Formats: sequence, C-alpha cells, structure tokens
Amino acid sequence: MITKTLPVLVLGAMVTMTGSSLAHRWGSGSDDLTPPLVSYAEDVRSMRGDFGTAAPVLRGVYNQLNLWPAGQTLMVCFYDGDSELKALFVATAQKWLQGTSLKADFGLAPNFRTCGSNVSDIRVTFLQKGYWSYIGTDSLHAEVVKKGASLNIETNGLPFRSLNLPWIAEAITHEFGHALGLLHEHQSPASRCGDEFDWGKITNFAKDKWGWTAEEVRTNFAPYVDAPRLRTTPYDKNSVMHYALADWMFKRGKKSRCYVSEPRRMSKTDRSTVVNAYPPTLALQSKELEKRAATISGVMNQLRLNTRQLAVVGAGLGAKLRHYKRKIHLEFALTKESMVRGADVGSMNPCEGEVAKLAQAPTVSCGVAPDGTGLVLEVDP
Repeated sequence: MITKTLPVLVLGAMVTMTGSSLAHRWGSGSDDLTPPLVSYAEDVRSMRGDFGTAAPVLRGVYNQLNLWPAGQTLMVCFYDGDSELKALFVATAQKWLQGTSLKADFGLAPNFRTCGSNVSDIRVTFLQKGYWSYIGTDSLHAEVVKKGASLNIETNGLPFRSLNLPWIAEAITHEFGHALGLLHEHQSPASRCGDEFDWGKITNFAKDKWGWTAEEVRTNFAPYVDAPRLRTTPYDKNSVMHYALADWMFKRGKKSRCYVSEPRRMSKTDRSTVVNAYPPTLALQSKELEKRAATISGVMNQLRLNTRQLAVVGAGLGAKLRHYKRKIHLEFALTKESMVRGADVGSMNPCEGEVAKLAQAPTVSCGVAPDGTGLVLEVDP
C-alpha cells in the first residue's frame, strides 16, 4: 500500500478534485480501513484461539512464503480504467520485473485484459477507496477471489489528464511491490518503529473513526503495522515499500526516525530484494525459500510452540506452497539438534487435524518432529 501497512497494502490516501494528493499517508480517516487490513485482522483474531498473543507474529510469518514461483508469467487483469491509465499501470509495474525471472501478461494494448470468469493472478481496479494490495499469492486466496479485486489504486473516477500522475505512479509502484510479495520496510527489526508509535493517539483515532475498542486496536491494527518484517537486510528508510504513516502517530511527530514522506522510486534494497525472491533459476529460488524457512524457525523457537501448534503452523505454511509445480523440501528446525535436519516428511508425525487446511494443497505434505523440535514441508507435484 502506499500509505503503507503490513498486510499488505497501502492504507488510505485520498485525491482532491484536481487529482493532487490530499492525504498521502495512513491516518486520514475511515478509508484507511482497507480490505487487506480487515482481512489481516480477521486472520489474527481467528488464530488467537490456537496461539494467543503469538497470533500476530505467526500471521506475519505466513507472509514470508507468499512468493510466486520463479519463472512464472503472472496473469493480470483490469476491472475498469481507461486505456491511458491502464498503460501507465503496466509501464510502472513492469519496472519491478527487470532482472527477475517473473513475467507479467497484461493482455494486449490498448485495452489490456478485462477481468472475467477466468481468475487472473492479480486483479486491478481504480474505483475503490484507498491504495492497497494483498501480499503476493494471498491474491488467490478463495475469500479474496470472491471479493474480486486484489489491488486498488484510487482515482475517484477522474479522467486521466486530471490525475496527479507522479503520485499515481508512486502508488502503483508500492502496491505492485506488495502484489509480488514484498512487505513494509518499516517492519524491519532494525527500524524499531514499534517503539516510536503513540498508541494512545492511535487508539483514540480507531475509536472515533471505526468504533474500535483499545483491545480491538491491539488485536487488529497493531499487528498490521508493527509485526516483524523477517528479511534480514538492513533497515532502508528510502525503500519504496516503507509505510508512510501520519506524523501524529509518532511520539516525536516528524522528528521520529520512522517518519517518512512517500518514497518516490525503488531503492537499491528494493531491487535486490525482488531479484533474490525471483532469481533466474528455480534452484536459486528454492535456496531463498530455505533461507526464509531458517529465519521463520528462529521466530518459532522463541514462541515455544507445542506439537499441536506446530501442526497448525505447518498447515498454514504448507498452504502457501500450493502454487509450486516443482519439488521443494523445507526444514523448520527449532534447535541445532532437531530431528527434522536432513529428514524427510515421511519420518515425521503427520500434521494431524490439519488435513482440511491442506485440502487445497494436495501436492504439499506436512510433518512434525515427535519431540516438537521442528517440522518439515515437502511439495511433490
């Protein structure tokens, strides 16, 4: 999103009648409550029964595997927008793909592909409120598909020549980054942005605008903007994926180390991140997935999950791998001596009770170490 948040997604910006940006950052009002934020909050609430206070962290963990398979051609369609606006979207989005193995098929110019009965990977609209996108393959989640669009760039229905085109291009860059699986940069562990928030003001804002209680803010909003971004690259304040939060949300206002105006273009870190996620060979992407599995393992180790909880997490992570059409083996070892190191899924206890969650991922198998020291996921198409 451009006014960025975890979910993926930009939160509410509005456009004046002249097409200029009235509110570039999150914190402008009811339009901030975007579909991805609502979906994210619902996920966290549903996970609290199994994980309690660890639910927000684990929901963020799932996002780490929202990558598209390397070498894939993503099908992109449009619900609306004139030919000039769609051409701007295509030209801007294509910049992300340079140097990667991903391709995007937008259909033929000048009209490009219209969203219809055949579900496209990324489904774009310009008519809803706010600037937002679901994260990577979350756009193909059954509930998201039912709702239609997976990415929105608000234009208020204004004609192309009346829009603030540099601003629209910035919004497209940020949101398409989310559509490729990139997360918000302010969630870097090195940023410590969570310490900068004025939670009292944020709670009052949510109460006035959305009718949320303080508990609902902690449950719904806090994880969305403050869950950890697990990628281990240094904090990059210049990233186009940095969430631009309103200055009033910080204790020190514009003096906060985490306050930024909207980034204008991709940074070197943005470029290296997307290239690492979608390298030229399948083997290299598998290595990237293994690195992410190792990082996830460290987080899970700190949470002290039991075998039942590991099975639930395994099913959630396994569902993220359902789009892969090649063999993948991922080990989530919680200790140096974990039984899962070098083991295959068949030697583990199956993730019992999680069959339903993996029903839409028939090529994915999930196994938990009997001693609770890890889990294994395998894709065998």
